[in-house]
Amino acid sequence: MPEEILLNRTEMVGILDELGKIVNEFMYTIAPKCDALTKKDYYTKGKAMDVMESYHQAILKTNDLGQLYSSSLMAVLDILDKMSQQDKELATLLSEIVPE
Repeated sequence: MPEEILLNRTEMVGILDELGKIVNEFMYTIAPKCDALTKKDYYTKGKAMDVMESYHQAILKTNDLGQLYSSSLMAVLDILDKMSQQDKELATLLSEIVPE
């Protein structure tokens, strides 16, 4: 008889919840603050003007991090969905092969 396959849905939902909180923090708190920082015009002339482009790039990288967390959330959600679907399919197959 095949080994039992277990999916800890509670743990997966917990991971989704935590990733969701991180994504929300980025979307509603960090991203608007980063956007506001990029609009600050505190250094307009001087030898370090080229450094200011690096400053803006660093802020954009912070926003990119938020996008990565969002992608992670979607990937975990997709994995959970596929695992659940496969588990149902396997249960159906096993019920046809192995009598109770």
